[in-house]
Amino acid sequence: MARRRTKHRDLEPVLFWHSAKVSVYRPKTDLKGMKPLLWFGHCFLIGALFSSVAHAENYYSPLLCPVENTYLQVENTTSEVQSFWFQHLGETPFDESYGEIKARGKLSLPLSDYYHAGETAIAMKTQVAGLSFSARCKDSTLKWNLEKQTSPWKSLIVGKEDTLLNLNLTNLSQQDNTLEISYESLWGLLGTQLITLPAEFKNQTRLLNLPYGTRIVTIHGKGRWAGKVLSDLSQEIPLQDETLQLSQIPQKRYFLFASLYPDTTETFVVPMETPLMIQQTLEQIRDPNSARLLVARIEKTQSGINRDLSSSHKTPWSWQVAEAQNYADFAHISCNGTPQIVEERLNAWMLETGGTICFWNYRVVRELNLWEITQSPSWLPPAPLSLPRRH
Repeated sequence: MARRRTKHRDLEPVLFWHSAKVSVYRPKTDLKGMKPLLWFGHCFLIGALFSSVAHAENYYSPLLCPVENTYLQVENTTSEVQSFWFQHLGETPFDESYGEIKARGKLSLPLSDYYHAGETAIAMKTQVAGLSFSARCKDSTLKWNLEKQTSPWKSLIVGKEDTLLNLNLTNLSQQDNTLEISYESLWGLLGTQLITLPAEFKNQTRLLNLPYGTRIVTIHGKGRWAGKVLSDLSQEIPLQDETLQLSQIPQKRYFLFASLYPDTTETFVVPMETPLMIQQTLEQIRDPNSARLLVARIEKTQSGINRDLSSSHKTPWSWQVAEAQNYADFAHISCNGTPQIVEERLNAWMLETGGTICFWNYRVVRELNLWEITQSPSWLPPAPLSLPRRH
């Protein structure tokens, strides 16, 4: 096979795959001697190469078989060559592998060429809606789709014949995460249990014994997670997303920040209590032409207050602004980015910037009311018994 050379320093090329071109670049590990700020600036530039500030779609799934026995299947329904990334979430420094797929192309890639042995989850990223990702197990009929980043609250409908569920979970919040599982009949609650997920980006499998009469199972996490549910017949039962509900929030004023560019739809929420910052923020809302970039300090959290209000289920980020410090006309590149880039690189971001953000392309849009912050859950009534529940 032919090797492809890259013009970018500190990146080494990996071979093409199949008839559709897949070239993988990994940062070399000879950066340890660099000063932290320079190191992060360097890594951010590489990250910007692979993950531009344009809107991106993220797909996740726990692995249902070992890495060495798993194949990723990628399909491109567009008429152009498209890019995608394998991600290793939770690692410091953050690691990505880059690939391409030809127009109208299909790929089947062994995960062992992209992930380390022992990793138990897949994370993919693309900047187009025309790519789909699925996985299959070698020497097995088991195949499943990767899902887009979704709400930490999910539910599923089970049938009378289902007595056991195989629950595969992956913690996406990069901090300890607690999930509450509730079993409900058509008439009321039958029982609950708690599951704790460690901070690492790893899979946990649980066998759930359903109480007699269970028709609905809800799984409410504090932070983001991905999951797959299999029946005792190894058939996938789809999870439905709900909107996280917050009962209490601190008495502050909250503001929505969004990108200047329409191709980046992610938003984030900033709490403020300093009179001067609130006054300056309100002035910028009244006169958008005067709006400047925000410099702020963030922290890890699962409070749910900082949400992507552009997403269908108002998905919370795993971080929030702890202190809105000031507004600026320009700032250092090391703290530039997007909410999603911070989410993906959260551990490294906190380590290398001290938790500072200064997204160059983001400005305040408006003040939020309490209802927009708390968001009522989008509960769906129990489905009719005849409703198809498996795909």
